[in-house]
Amino acid sequence: MTQQGAPELDPQLREALAKSAEIAAALPAPEAGIAGVRRNFDLGRKYWNEGGPEDVERVERSIAGPSRDVPVVMYRPRGVPSGTASGLLPVFVYLHGGGFRLGSPGSNDRQMREIAKGWGGVVISADYLHVPEHVFPSAVDETAAVLQWLHDNPAALGIDGGRIALGGSSAGAVVAFGAAVALGGVPWLRAAVGIVGAFSVDTSLESMRLYGDVGLYPDAASVVPMFNNYVPDPALR
Repeated sequence: MTQQGAPELDPQLREALAKSAEIAAALPAPEAGIAGVRRNFDLGRKYWNEGGPEDVERVERSIAGPSRDVPVVMYRPRGVPSGTASGLLPVFVYLHGGGFRLGSPGSNDRQMREIAKGWGGVVISADYLHVPEHVFPSAVDETAAVLQWLHDNPAALGIDGGRIALGGSSAGAVVAFGAAVALGGVPWLRAAVGIVGAFSVDTSLESMRLYGDVGLYPDAASVVPMFNNYVPDPALR
């Protein structure tokens, strides 16, 4: 036990966290400004994206959003039957983590290929607007618009617009759930999943007490500053 009543993490997860810390320590000092921090973050992701399935088609493109063309990466497994009369595959839209300020659609490239290959559907890793340039609800509104576009224009990408799932990791999961709420329970959004994440600024919750200081990210100490940046207006929380 890390602390009284706290669960011990899986040994493989501990090993991965140690490797992540090792990679971060070996990176050069970031250039000044948020752009330098983002470049270093991308460098740190290279190790995790090596290897994995090769029989997955990977296409970079963009989708029209409220304020810009949103960069996305599409992953389509080769040789997988659709299982539907239309011949179209369902789609899982994924949002990367990074504390609302870091990351890109390519941050989890291997993971996206693994999901597409193992699941047999299309995976779309989508970008979203980051802090400090943009605060809530910009990322939520943009993601909701991307999802609506996918539903309205399925033939453009060869997907089933009536079978869309949504999810993300950490900050991406928070934005994803926000977009699901913003869409208002539309029937074509079939599922939503949060892989990891902090979903409240309240660090007194039981989950925060159990997992907030066992080596995971975000830890309890970073949650309040992270949400202060993402939702600076307390009335909107």
